Amino acid sequence: MARSTIFVRRGDRLIARLKHLFYAWRFADQIDARVVMVWPSLPVFWHQFDGTDYSPSLIFNLRDFYAAGGGDDLVFLEGPVGYPLPRRSLRDKEFAAMRPRAFDRAYFAENPSTFYEQDAVVFSFADEPRTREYTYKTLRKLYDRLPHDAAITRSIGIAGQRIGDEQYVGLHVRRGDVDEMLRQDLPKLAEGALSPERLALLMGHYVCRTALNEFYYKSIEAAIAAGQRIVYFSDSPDTMDHFVKTFGRRHFVDAGAFRMRYPIQKAFLDFNLLVGASRIISTGSNYASFAATLGNSELTNVAVAGSLEQLEKYLHVEYLSDVQIGADGSRILRDELEKQYLRRSRMRPLEAEEALPAAL
Repeated sequence: MARSTIFVRRGDRLIARLKHLFYAWRFADQIDARVVMVWPSLPVFWHQFDGTDYSPSLIFNLRDFYAAGGGDDLVFLEGPVGYPLPRRSLRDKEFAAMRPRAFDRAYFAENPSTFYEQDAVVFSFADEPRTREYTYKTLRKLYDRLPHDAAITRSIGIAGQRIGDEQYVGLHVRRGDVDEMLRQDLPKLAEGALSPERLALLMGHYVCRTALNEFYYKSIEAAIAAGQRIVYFSDSPDTMDHFVKTFGRRHFVDAGAFRMRYPIQKAFLDFNLLVGASRIISTGSNYASFAATLGNSELTNVAVAGSLEQLEKYLHVEYLSDVQIGADGSRILRDELEKQYLRRSRMRPLEAEEALPAAL
């Protein structure tokens, strides 16, 4: 019997790829379709953070998965695989009446097709329960089906012994890539060489993906008052020093102490530990929001938890202290920052779908 196939491709960092993979698989699983996950090489911009070894076989035990017949439902295809033109997509006009929550299973049984999806397949069928619990169960079933690489499994066990058996709070502080983008591009305002589109992307990442240290304080204080252990995750491990000095070392477990051979393995290890948290304190990034979905845990989003003035001041102090951008540059920066701030203050974490850096 013919089956539909859904090709999914994402070229940026790990968790964005995994989110696209598992949402597409969740959709496909309900219509007996197959997913082909196209896994390109990591773009050069990200090498400084994630290295160059970026194969899915470093985090998943694909040998055992395929041997058990998993390849009937999911296949990874590594390399520069392009999509055909024209191509069919679930976002085509013919499916407009079905999106996002009224897809018809019978259509795919009667019309098996091949689809090519660049964006997340965050759609559902008309007869599905529209509850967080149902979404969690259908995603988690598939996540647990794809076995981890042995090194990942072993490291999760070791980390679990260090963290302990009690429920813990995951504190995720993102800095590295966004900080680098801001440091590299914001000074271009002085020369008028920063395009409006690039500035909008930068301010979107700054407001939604990161948060100033003080924006985390209220949530950390609540966790400490509840007697909960806090496991600290960050792509810039030295940022933990600030929180230790502010609240005391005894409240934190440093996930940076859990090492892996490859950066992609470390990112996946941390992600799984974040999935295991009872509550996550973070921003509206894929990393935190998808971990909360898979762990069925509460996510406290501290992005825009402070004032617009605080965010503006930090930009000038941290990235523009030695750069004269003038009154016009300051106005342009303020206007775009305010626009993104107001937009993000009305946005839920899972809706925070940002564009990729121009380098990608």
